Amino acid sequence: MGGGAPIETTSVSWNHSLSEVLGALLRQGLEVTHFDEYDYSPYNCFAELEQTGERQYRLKHLPGKLPMVYSVVARRK
Repeated sequence: MGGGAPIETTSVSWNHSLSEVLGALLRQGLEVTHFDEYDYSPYNCFAELEQTGERQYRLKHLPGKLPMVYSVVARRK
């Protein structure tokens, strides 16, 4: 391999992984009753986002392809 092409990467990390959040809820004895992902952010928090609605910002080059926020509903068993 070695075509001499420059390699560039961009990474994005979150403070808490999805498994960390869901695991914490389950360890506290909660039952997850709803989970959903959304392909937009309510904040213009990254480069290359475009506003597509009121408080909706999506990635220009990956519309509908990458979840940006999620919601969880849990209750005591």
